[in-house]
Amino acid sequence: MAHSLFSLNISNCTPQDILAKVKEEKIINIFLNVHKLVLINKEPLLRELVRKKEVALSVDGKIIEWLCFLKGIKVKKRFGGIDVLKAVCKEGRELKVFLLGAERQIIEKVYQTLYKKCKCEIVGFSDGYSFNLGKLKEKLRMLKVHILFVGLPSPKKELIGYELLKEIETLNGVVCIGGGFDVLGGKFSRAPVIMQNIGAE
Repeated sequence: MAHSLFSLNISNCTPQDILAKVKEEKIINIFLNVHKLVLINKEPLLRELVRKKEVALSVDGKIIEWLCFLKGIKVKKRFGGIDVLKAVCKEGRELKVFLLGAERQIIEKVYQTLYKKCKCEIVGFSDGYSFNLGKLKEKLRMLKVHILFVGLPSPKKELIGYELLKEIETLNGVVCIGGGFDVLGGKFSRAPVIMQNIGAE
């Protein structure tokens, strides 16, 4: 069920809901925090994109959760791209997954870790610095990828992710994971849970 915040349709869902949607329809999961809200107002292409019917706009930032509360919207769960990746790894047994983003050594480490322990099929990866979009499209088609996790800066990840979603027939889901690969790859650590909960991360 979608709710409106600043004329944006918030998809009030959980990571498991996103996984269920990917199995039924084409979606791109974008995460809303204060930084993204500023970019939406600043970047016309991103502002247009977030209103597309394929967009599932999820609440990531604590401040956005508070604003939703003030608007009478009870957020089911505040989460980010890492949480969706964990849900896919745990429950997406039949899905083919591709990882795009981060530095070469980081994304390779994430790929190797997930390849060993995930129930879904991690079919490939590409770093976020040297990939060629045309060749990436060919690879995604060849591998028949179902879900793509994109860890690039905004608004690049959203714009490229949407383009790939529309052009790759087998691709049903794009999840904008942001800096999640750097966290999973050990380059950065997340703030303590208490700081995450109060919105100070």
